Amino acid sequence: LATMTRLAALEVPSPLRALRVSADGTRVLTLGSVGPPSPPVLWSLENYRIIASLAANGFVFSARFARGDRDILTASNDGSLRLWDGLTGRFRTRYVGNDQYLFDALFDPHGSTIIGAGSDGVLQFWDAASGTLIWTLRAHKSAINGLHFEGDDLVTRGSAGELSRWNVSRIPSRQALDRVVRCLPMRFDDETGRVVEQSPCTEP
Repeated sequence: LATMTRLAALEVPSPLRALRVSADGTRVLTLGSVGPPSPPVLWSLENYRIIASLAANGFVFSARFARGDRDILTASNDGSLRLWDGLTGRFRTRYVGNDQYLFDALFDPHGSTIIGAGSDGVLQFWDAASGTLIWTLRAHKSAINGLHFEGDDLVTRGSAGELSRWNVSRIPSRQALDRVVRCLPMRFDDETGRVVEQSPCTEP
């Protein structure tokens, strides 16, 4: 920093809107500016070359490294999330929600659940292993354009400037949800933000 020497110049394919550097400093993700859709690009900072272009349908709003930089998670305007290999940029799987834009997405701290931020103000929760949409939560009246974890608490930002904090330390497993749905309706507790049963479930 003292000499302010430029190490390299990356010739990006389109004007940049955002970039994210991997935790180990060896790779960077670049996102193109709003306009003609341009896919996120994964670069190597060791040889300053493109590793892969993460081509997806429509416009990609968010791209971030996940699970120790092993994965890359992208959110786009086709209402789905995509998971990519964090080292090679190869496509792995797609998580399908509704037809609303998804502005952001991230894994929970345990890496077992993926949360997507919808343009309709709805949070969508997927089981990362199976790709199953587990449940949804109407969290804001406006579009949700930012997600962030503080410990086990999920912080969401609405496009009108509002912030909400949700305790999701006990996201139910797929098996637990299947059991509850068979027995009785679920609801969200307004004080804790957790999924709770309406009454004790007696079904095995």
